[in-house]
Amino acid sequence: MAGQNMGAPSIGYLRRFAVNRPGEPEVIRQRFFDHLLLIGAGTTQLNFFQQPVGQGVTTAAGATVGSTKTLADTNMKLAGQLPALVNFVIQSIEVTIEPGSSLAASTFVGQKPALVTNPASLAAAQAQLEVMNDPDTFYKSGWLELNIGNKNYLTEAPLGAFPPKTQTVISTAMAAATGTAALAIGAAYTALKSNKAGRPYFVDPAISLMSNQNFVVSLNWPGAVALPSTFNARVGVILDGFTYRASQ
Repeated sequence: MAGQNMGAPSIGYLRRFAVNRPGEPEVIRQRFFDHLLLIGAGTTQLNFFQQPVGQGVTTAAGATVGSTKTLADTNMKLAGQLPALVNFVIQSIEVTIEPGSSLAASTFVGQKPALVTNPASLAAAQAQLEVMNDPDTFYKSGWLELNIGNKNYLTEAPLGAFPPKTQTVISTAMAAATGTAALAIGAAYTALKSNKAGRPYFVDPAISLMSNQNFVVSLNWPGAVALPSTFNARVGVILDGFTYRASQ
C-alpha cells in the first residue's frame, strides 16, 4: 500500500493552491483586456483600460448597439486603475483586430467571409473581400505606448510587434463562370489556432501595476489610417500576466 502512495502530492502542496487563506494574498494567471471601436476612416489615438464595465460603448457580438461595456468587452472595474488589494505583473502584451461590416456610428458588426458568395461582379467580390486587408494595414502602422502614472514604460512600433497568441486562419475558394453568369467566390474562417508566425511581445523585465495607480495603454498614429474595407473594426489590447489579490 505504501508503494501506491509514492509520488502523491504532500499536504503542503495542497495548501499552496488553497483558496481559503484568511489574511494572506493569492496569485492567479488572469489577463486584463479591453476592446474599443476603430472607425473605418481611422483615428490618431485609442486609449485602453479607461472605461470599465458599465461605461463606454460595447463592441461585443450580441450586445445592444450603443449600450455600455460588459465583461465581453473588458474586465476593468475602475477607470484607468486596479482596485484596492489587486496588483498585476505584466509579462506580455497583445493587440487584436476584428474586421467589421458596418459604417454606422458607435457600431461594430463582425465580418463573415463565409457569406461572401455569388456577388454580381468581380468588383463587388473584391469589395467584399477587401476586409481581409484590414488587419494587414492595421498591423503595419501606428505605435503602442504604455504609461504608468506620469512615466512612459514602453514605446514600440509598428502595431504588428504585438501579435495575439492565437490567430484566425482564413481558407478561401474561388470559381469564375464564363458569359453572363455571376462570379462565385467563397471564403471561410477556421477555428482559432496558436499563432506560430512569431513570438508574443514579452515585457522583460516584467512591469508591475499596483492598485490605485493610474495607467493607460494607447495606440497612436501620426495621421488617420483608413481601413481598406472602410468598415469599423474592433480592436483589443490584452495584458497577460499574474494577478495578486486578497484570499477569501
